[in-house]
Amino acid sequence: MRQSNSTGRIWTGIALGVLGALVGAIGLSSVADAGNAPRRQARTTHLGVPVSDIVSLRLINPTTTPIFVRTHDDGTQDTTEFVVPAGRAFLATSVDWAAQVATSQTDIVTLRLFIENRATSTTRTLVHAGAYAHDQQNQPELGASYELGTGVVMGANGRFVVDIIRTSSVRSANLVAFASTRNEILIRGYLTSAD
Repeated sequence: MRQSNSTGRIWTGIALGVLGALVGAIGLSSVADAGNAPRRQARTTHLGVPVSDIVSLRLINPTTTPIFVRTHDDGTQDTTEFVVPAGRAFLATSVDWAAQVATSQTDIVTLRLFIENRATSTTRTLVHAGAYAHDQQNQPELGASYELGTGVVMGANGRFVVDIIRTSSVRSANLVAFASTRNEILIRGYLTSAD
């Protein structure tokens, strides 16, 4: 009986020794990996991208030289047109707009969003059209917010341009038909790899 008891102790000792060696090896490999990794990983948002890649654009100069500029988290905004960095793409996820449209009748008013080629301004494609039923007598101003579903992708060679059309008459001069500088158009989205 004494002999089997000591055999059991030997096997228990061997098992504990092997287990200890395995735990130690796993611990050392984790320490080695941690030393090779960057100290701080970029935190991602609910969109799965770092905060620095989230972009909010605002239309400025709507009646003269309309451009979309980037707004920043400290309340400032750029003065030059937003340009997608090389090797990246901008994925627009929503558009908000509020406008005064010169019409004296009930009308369907549509905000159209295009991507225009930076090198060839005559090359542009309609990427969003948001319609709004407008009654001038009861609603002097109008606006809407649109989620862009799968999103609208713009590359480094593109720029956003907009206009507003009415069912009674297309009003677009240089892709802008705004009656007032109080109009606002915001585009939100994020930067991602162009791959």
